[in-house]
Amino acid sequence: MYSGHLTLARVQTGKPAGAVTVFTLTMYSGYLMLVHVQTGEPPGAVTVFTLTMYSGHLLLSRVQTPAGTVTVFTLTLEPGHLILVCVQTGERADAVTIFTLTMYSRHLILSHVQTVEPAVAATVFTLTMYLGYLILAHVQTVEPAFAVTVFTLTMCSCHLILARVQTGELGGAVTVLTLTMYSNHLILAHFQTDEPAGAVTVFTLTMYSSHLIPVRVQTGEPPGAFAVFSLTMYSSHLILAHVRMVNLQALSLSSL
Repeated sequence: MYSGHLTLARVQTGKPAGAVTVFTLTMYSGYLMLVHVQTGEPPGAVTVFTLTMYSGHLLLSRVQTPAGTVTVFTLTLEPGHLILVCVQTGERADAVTIFTLTMYSRHLILSHVQTVEPAVAATVFTLTMYLGYLILAHVQTVEPAFAVTVFTLTMCSCHLILARVQTGELGGAVTVLTLTMYSNHLILAHFQTDEPAGAVTVFTLTMYSSHLIPVRVQTGEPPGAFAVFSLTMYSSHLILAHVRMVNLQALSLSSL
């Protein structure tokens, strides 16, 4: 808390050096303000997100103050449909993107319509149940034509399987994401079975000296590369440290 404001400070110490991003939650004239301040590049850049009500609509306004760009998200209801309209008033004036949530034959339909460029482009996301599986089908009707991506959630021997099948370009490519428990660790294994062959990324959550460690291991390319993300507390601040270890041989030699 600072001066009655809820402050979420994100400090990036790498590049650009000393770059600091501050997120502030506060109330202003009955509006909930989420202020994003980037003090690195460009200096003093400020992005303001505003939540308010206007004529029964929930408005999420994104204001970029250097260039004066404004993005407005509007949530409304029209004949049983939930409409999310994104209006970009800066570059590409009057560009409008409409997201529609509706129900069709017990299926939840999320259709993404881009009304400016490309014309009549439509992406349909469908949630349904098939043989006990939750199906999320992604259909892109313009480019590439009839490309379909299917996400399947199922249970297999206590493992949660999220399978992504791309049936258009890269025909038959399958990506499998697996959530499981191993020795009190939560394992998220990412298997890409097409290209590169046998590439596996494993995310492991564990506790070490009161720190929550998610370890990311990439066994494909480069072999053995892994990144460590550490969450800890320092002087009442929540620290997320990202450590990228590439050359494991050099690392092991330097530690000798």
